[in-house]
Amino acid sequence: MVAELTRPVAVLHGEGEQLISLDYVEGLTMPTLWRGAVQILPGVGHAPHLEAPKAFAEMHTRFVADLG
Repeated sequence: MVAELTRPVAVLHGEGEQLISLDYVEGLTMPTLWRGAVQILPGVGHAPHLEAPKAFAEMHTRFVADLG
């Protein structure tokens, strides 16, 4: 699905993600991937929005700002 997106997509991945492999996520075809890379949130796992809400919100704010 992400391979066919025409709008920017931000993919955030917790450094300690327990369920989804970073290698898998990075291997997906994502031509509109924000900043050209999966954004890693240090010190969090599968639910960064709950585990580090401030860092998550800051990343979200940067994404929205970059969209202009």
